[in-house]
Amino acid sequence: MDERAGRAIAMEHDLQVTGTAAVIGLAHRRGLLPPARDVFAAPHACDFRISATAIRAVLRRVGE
Repeated sequence: MDERAGRAIAMEHDLQVTGTAAVIGLAHRRGLLPPARDVFAAPHACDFRISATAIRAVLRRVGE
């Protein structure tokens, strides 16, 4: 979940929160997606915003 308000409510209910960037990284690590760098290009093309910090962190974790 990426929406700030939704994340806050989920955490109030002790739910684990995972954003889109982390899901892309996990899926890539499991061999379900092509290079994560390529996958991150698609959301930007349709004006879906993922912070550059989050993208860099995921790319670092997956070795890209």
